[in-house]
Amino acid sequence: MDEIKEWRAENYRQVVCFYLMLQKVAFSYSEETGLVFTAPDFFVENMRYSLRLSYGCDKIRINELK
Repeated sequence: MDEIKEWRAENYRQVVCFYLMLQKVAFSYSEETGLVFTAPDFFVENMRYSLRLSYGCDKIRINELK
């Protein structure tokens, strides 16, 4: 089973926000931290693939918060 981690979207925030709402994933946004959400690795990999394929987000950056 994959460990749930905290992630931050560095760019394409509006598209990532829309995707997270469609998938019913809780997230938060502030000017200091940006768009932050929690999810397992496989969800983030599937999200990156879907956003590249469906929305053309080729250089999407979603990084794990440490």
